Amino acid sequence: MSASVAVSLVGAGFGMLFGIPLLASRRFTTLADRLFGALVVVAALALVAIAAERSGLAADQRWLARVDFVLALAISPLLYLYVRALVCPGKGLRKPDLVHAVPALAAAGPFLAWSFGVTSWKLPFAPILAIQLVYAGLAAAAYWRGGLSDRSDVPAATRHLAGVLVALVALVHLGQALRLLPPPTRGQFHEVVPLLMTAGLLTLGGFGFVRALAHQAGPAGPHRARYRKSSLDGDTAREALARLDALMTTGKAFRDPALTLDGLAEKLSLPRHQLSQLLNQHLGTPLVDYLSHLRVEDAKTGLLDPANDAYTIEAVARDAGFASRSAFYAAFRQATGQTPTAYRRARGAG
Repeated sequence: MSASVAVSLVGAGFGMLFGIPLLASRRFTTLADRLFGALVVVAALALVAIAAERSGLAADQRWLARVDFVLALAISPLLYLYVRALVCPGKGLRKPDLVHAVPALAAAGPFLAWSFGVTSWKLPFAPILAIQLVYAGLAAAAYWRGGLSDRSDVPAATRHLAGVLVALVALVHLGQALRLLPPPTRGQFHEVVPLLMTAGLLTLGGFGFVRALAHQAGPAGPHRARYRKSSLDGDTAREALARLDALMTTGKAFRDPALTLDGLAEKLSLPRHQLSQLLNQHLGTPLVDYLSHLRVEDAKTGLLDPANDAYTIEAVARDAGFASRSAFYAAFRQATGQTPTAYRRARGAG
């Protein structure tokens, strides 16, 4: 057994070990966890196909020689959807997202025809790589918009996981691009792709699995028994999160200083206890902290806007939804480590 085959099988084994529990266990209920599990399992299957091809097994089983190409067209869309789910937790899967399955499904038909000898046409590598690069770009754009945004509510560790994953997949695509080089040069990089994929599955598989466990045992853990009889299932929660995000991002509902749990529940057409569960179990924060974060971020934007230079800090705070000066200063200092005055002054100094 060559080193390349051994490396590929090790990576595939760990990928299955980490990915299958995320797909099969009921403990992991977030969309990001399930997409991550699917991404890792499909990548592991691709490594199995690579190992089979390089061990000579593909000579007897023709379909093994190209199945990794079809799987690659499933990995790239899963990467994009996973990163999007991480940085935009309120944005669930919608019917238009079925378009992301088109590349793999479009390649599956010709692949099966070739595998059974119906046609001699083979899947061209260059277009497949181009599609992968497009999806890597989409994933990077989703990460940039959500992970680096000042208004993002995504924890830093989760953003870093997405960023590392995007960077690693870019390296894998670079390794795949080396297959386009002339044969003498291409052979020098024969082991690059399985090595990168194995390193990625070992690192990100473990990190993602631990992150999922932490998510289950973290802020949501103490509330699980409390909401055991709740009817707020995964799909309902995702739809409610999307409505909540729109209400806060577009409607700026947090600017109402009198907003309460009952009032917000009425705006979202949710029972009060389901909204409480949504905040505590799915976002990991009570309403008061959730609103405080949004108001501080809004006030930061207002303080840096030259159009507000004529307004006092207290006026900017009121516009952001703070009912009192003391509450604003305390929340602002806790979030930024400095006073609103110093924060505004820094803009002038810059």
